[in-house]
Formats: sequence, structure tokens, C-alpha cells
Amino acid sequence: MSDITNLRQLCEEHGEDVTVQLHCGPEFRFRQLPFYSRHILLHKGTTLWPSGTLLAHFVAARLSTWLQGKQTVELGCGIAALPSLAADHAGATVTITDMPEVVGLAHSNTLVNECAVEAVSLDWHCRCKTGLGPFEVLLAADVLYEPLSHRALACTLEALAAERAVALICSPIRLTTHLFYANALPEVGWAWRVLDLRDLMEEMGSTTQFSMYEIIACWRVADGQPQLRDLDTNLLQNEPPGDTYQLWDFVASKDKPRECTSDTSGEPPLAPPEDDGIDSDDEPCFAPPED
Repeated sequence: MSDITNLRQLCEEHGEDVTVQLHCGPEFRFRQLPFYSRHILLHKGTTLWPSGTLLAHFVAARLSTWLQGKQTVELGCGIAALPSLAADHAGATVTITDMPEVVGLAHSNTLVNECAVEAVSLDWHCRCKTGLGPFEVLLAADVLYEPLSHRALACTLEALAAERAVALICSPIRLTTHLFYANALPEVGWAWRVLDLRDLMEEMGSTTQFSMYEIIACWRVADGQPQLRDLDTNLLQNEPPGDTYQLWDFVASKDKPRECTSDTSGEPPLAPPEDDGIDSDDEPCFAPPED
């Protein structure tokens, strides 16, 4: 029995049907493994994590006009692909990507919601990405927990991004996250900056629910900083990041980017590892969002 069949059967037998109402957006339904299921340890992509929820809220509330007609891809979409559902509803042309056993289930969930997205199996460590892109917008949620995959992800962004593309990455605030922005992203000639979510949090009536999460905008240095302030809200912070970020530059190095090559070192594929190697005492709590 294939991994795809095994995972589909696992979700049918142990899964639950979930409904999420986005702020200033539609209601979406999908099937996933329960957040506290023991199976999540081995199949992290089979449940909706808080990062995916926050990014979807942001897309629905802030990007509904800006995304119309834009070629958009979600990297590591997981079974829910909630940011992609929100982007499709906003009028973007959406492609969802993940490992084969996950992206097939995610596509089934998009069909339930009558979303016309393309589903593609994508391994970041594979050099050949023929036929994908270029994309004007790249979305990703909670994909930075494994440092061994950081360089592969950065090279994937560079390979799939159109000229003047913007990547929006939502993650918990933790050391492994910022290693990506300090090392891997500058190596491919990209810059980044933290988005100011205070107005969105106020509108959602929550200042603590997602307090340990952030959304970061990324772009090629050669393309220049995107004019996100042209949207209906001031998305980029007016001031540089505070003390939490002063160990990392938020403009990429001017050195020549390294060439992205295929990895044959035996690093794990895109599928999440069993253990991210970080002591749980040093990590924020990943309790699911309250209703």
C-alpha cells in the first residue's frame, strides 16, 4: 500500500471535519487529523497549525484586492492549505505544493470548498522544478522548524519567484526560524522585514492568541523593496525590528548569491521530521487557536 493511500486511510479513520471562519472572509471546511492526535508526531502536515490560520486571516483581511489575478503558490501547504483557500477566494490563480502523500489530500479539501487550484508534488531538495512558476506571490506557514531544509527552501523561493515577487512566511518566533533569515535567505540574494500585525490583531479581537507568531515579507534585493504600502493598510513596520531581531540584518548581504544546487547529502525531504531537535522548554506553546 502506498504512502498516499496509507495517509488517506489514516485521515478517514482517525480524522475530523473542521470548519474555519476567516476574519473578513469566507468559511472553509476540510478534513484533518486532530491537533492532539498521536499521529501528528509522524505526519505534521496532516493538521492545521496556528501559523496557517494566522496567514489565512491575513490574506483574507489584507490582501483580498491586491491578490486578484496574481500567480500564487503555497509551499508546504499541508492538508488544510488554508492560506491557499483564502487566496483563491481573493481571486488569485493558486498552486498548492507539498510532498505527494500530503498534497493529494490537500487537493481533496480544496475541491470540497469549490476552489480551482492546481496541486503539485514538490520536493525542495530536488533541483528540477521545471514547469512551475514563475509566481508573483509565494505563501508559506510554519515551514522553518527544520534548519536542514532552510537552504533548500531559500533556493526554491529563488527558483519559483517572478520578477518583483513577494514571499509571505508565517512562523512561530523561535531561533530556528530566524536562522533562516540570517543565513539561508541572504545567500540567495533576498531581503526580509517583519510585518506589523497590530491592526489586524485588534480587528480580530485578539492580542495574545497569536502573540508568539509573525509574518515576514521577503523579496529579491535586486528587485528592490516591494511597495506594500500601496495597499489599504500600512503592512510594513515603519521602524526597524526591535531588540528581538537586532542580531540579524533585515537587508540581505550585497555579496554575490551562492548557486543553488541539488542536495545529495541525505538530508530529509520536505516531509516534516519526527523531532525538530529543539528542547520543548525553549519553545512557545503551540496550542491551537481558541474558537
